[in-house]
Amino acid sequence: MDTAAALDDRALPRLPSLVALLALVVVGLATLLLHSPTSPLGADAPDDAFSAERAAAHIETISTEPRALGSPAHRAAREYLVGQLETLGWRTSVKSGVGWFSPPDGRTQRGARVHNIVALLPGTDPTGTVVLAAHYDSVRGSPGAGDDGIGIGTVLESARAITAGPAPRNDVMVLLTDGEEDGLLGSHMFTQTRSPSLGATVVLNHEARGNTGAPMTFRITDPNAALVEALSHAPGANADSFTQLGFELLPNDTDFTHFDTAGFHAYDTAIAGGSAFYHSPLDTPDRLNPESLQQMGETSLTVTRELADSDLTALDSGGEVIVTTVPWGLLHYPSWVEIALTGLFVVAVAWLVVTRIRRGEATYWSVATATGVSVATVGFTVFAAWLPWWIAMRLAPGMASPVTSEPSAPACINSLPSSQRWGC
Repeated sequence: MDTAAALDDRALPRLPSLVALLALVVVGLATLLLHSPTSPLGADAPDDAFSAERAAAHIETISTEPRALGSPAHRAAREYLVGQLETLGWRTSVKSGVGWFSPPDGRTQRGARVHNIVALLPGTDPTGTVVLAAHYDSVRGSPGAGDDGIGIGTVLESARAITAGPAPRNDVMVLLTDGEEDGLLGSHMFTQTRSPSLGATVVLNHEARGNTGAPMTFRITDPNAALVEALSHAPGANADSFTQLGFELLPNDTDFTHFDTAGFHAYDTAIAGGSAFYHSPLDTPDRLNPESLQQMGETSLTVTRELADSDLTALDSGGEVIVTTVPWGLLHYPSWVEIALTGLFVVAVAWLVVTRIRRGEATYWSVATATGVSVATVGFTVFAAWLPWWIAMRLAPGMASPVTSEPSAPACINSLPSSQRWGC
């Protein structure tokens, strides 16, 4: 028997594994190299471009102190925002009413009087309405530069850039909701009293659970194919179908829920880095990452312009797709492809197992043991990642954010240059 040939034959089955490993390494390196933050533009940027510096000026004005519902700062912020939209020439009004929140227990209901800010730029030949949305209230005790100052800055600067460009085909609306922190009250009131003149409606909702990181579009309404296609044309856009499932397991919520329930098409986009600053007195304008603001603004402005010139009545006919972010942009494909690939994978694994057992290269017992070890390894890995955090919280509970219970690392924001703290 030729020993060298036997060894070569034995090595051949390892080739696919090595190729797969190499592919993972290449994709990982490409992600690190190509997924870089967007450089913030200054106040001298072109009129029709999004400028983080111009957007930050609005955030600095309204985030000097907490804007809790009914507070003097809350009223002052509303007056400032109305003035800015009127200056742009948009048809601006304050819609007042009562919004309601029903807790999950279903035994109580909470309501309050809220004041939504609504501004409209009429389109030249509208097929519907594109809505730029954010909430202008904050929790008590937090200036809310991230939550939701970044949304306010994004919406106002995008509205200014749209005004500076060609007139849109569709109506474009700015919706600054009130009472979001007290139970999504403003969005509830808006959807319950909405005007039929909105027509086909798509909402770009902007949120934050921190003050840095790449903006992620973590929820999109179904059918989502046309919405994902528009999003994929925005430079630096991030989206993943898996995040929607993960978010639904959390107790958090956003105005997106009411927009979805009302039958609107909608995106939910947020930053989530620096979560220790979320809902805290440290959520101040100087700690908000300008690169995060620039990327959120550029993405929203690009998508808004595309939708503002599209036939919004066709959004229902696009079907459903699976989307994920890859180094060169968004990868999206029909949902049936994922089902088919999953089925083929199961069949391929089953065929491989049966073949190896018939050849005597494996037994049912060895296959079961390998499966059990794999499951146990995954569980142990999760436990090993969680244990140091649990021990740290027991030894020094003060290092955790009182809101998120996550470890805090203020130096990540304050002591590093902006180019090094993306995603901190």
